Amino acid sequence: MSSEHPITLQHKITFILLGIASLIGWNAILTALSFFSTYYPKDEYGGDVSFLFPIPLFFGNFIWGLLVPKLGEFISLTKRISLCLAAICVFMICLPLITIGLQNKAGFALCLICTFIIGSFNSIAQNSCIGLASQVDGSLTGLYWVSTGISGLTMNAANAITLASFGDSDDGLKIGTIIYFAIAVIITLLAIWSQIAFVKSDYYLDIKKQHEESGQDNEEDNTVSAISGEEETPLVGKKKSIGEQLKAYGNKILSGIKLARFVPFFIYLIYVQTFMLFPGVSVFSKPSYTYLPGSWPTLVMLTTYNVGDIIGKYICNFKFYNIPILYGVVISRFVFFVTFLMTMHQPDNSFFSNDAFAYVNMLLFAITNGFCTGGLMFLGPTRGNNKKQAELIAFINSFSLTFGIACGSFLAPTLSG
Repeated sequence: MSSEHPITLQHKITFILLGIASLIGWNAILTALSFFSTYYPKDEYGGDVSFLFPIPLFFGNFIWGLLVPKLGEFISLTKRISLCLAAICVFMICLPLITIGLQNKAGFALCLICTFIIGSFNSIAQNSCIGLASQVDGSLTGLYWVSTGISGLTMNAANAITLASFGDSDDGLKIGTIIYFAIAVIITLLAIWSQIAFVKSDYYLDIKKQHEESGQDNEEDNTVSAISGEEETPLVGKKKSIGEQLKAYGNKILSGIKLARFVPFFIYLIYVQTFMLFPGVSVFSKPSYTYLPGSWPTLVMLTTYNVGDIIGKYICNFKFYNIPILYGVVISRFVFFVTFLMTMHQPDNSFFSNDAFAYVNMLLFAITNGFCTGGLMFLGPTRGNNKKQAELIAFINSFSLTFGIACGSFLAPTLSG
């Protein structure tokens, strides 16, 4: 939706910061897995934290992804963003402090609870940011999506700086982790401040006014509004029972699935593939690295993934593909189960154990993830016949992504060896 007021640099910075902040909780935890594994070794705590920590994180993400539309009835879109990002800050501060202060099963359990809470608030914040991005000009929407990829690189850069400054000794990891969690908190606070300023701007107030005047005062539009998690206008007339509301909600979702056809399933499949292998198998299960010492190989592998994901999303801008091509690429990604598992279980094989192969394998894995995600997220909504149907398909696709992440994370321990 366009506005008579121009898009300013501050508006662009807002959506860059929101893109980074919407995934920074997960990326901070991912970057710190080496730190957590030092305090909670797998022999003493029933498993590797690289497999265990993502489970409550994405379980929380999945559960609250279902409930975001209902929250839209009680808390406005813009308030959800700022409140949830603030809560993420609190628990990002708690997580490393609990790890350092409680090196026992109680501390381990509290860390799992913290990751669940971070995942829950992250889900609400991310879905609400997507709702906000869907209301504005496409250039701001594009900045938001690219910045979600930059989120990982931001934490990788912070980790590299702290690792170079303090080393990978126990004390060095402790200081470095505290510093880059603090960096994550500062970036998130900047995103909150910038978002609050944005929703008071003439540009957004004009967009909001147009949105309210675009015919969302009828029952059909309010159903879609509830699904997308945007603010609702009260319905006029007799209020429906809870059963009738649930039936209408279910029928609307089914109609969206019929329009989208197999697109949501393939988005789900992408993230089952990705999170069964990443980060546990693809990063942390390689028996040894030879090119780089200490914690550096882990950092390079994570950075390679984030760079590849951004490259894949950038490739989508060229629009040389169609949905059947994307389906074919998704199916072809099952080959990575062979390559990563061979690297994990064949340490004596000179080809699969080579560090260069590991980095190239990770790069291709990430590029296909970004390319297929971006392509299906772009083409899927085009199967709608109007703006409301496109929004509905976009919501179903986003939920499929979240559900795929949750399922992949739960299944990942089956590959832990």
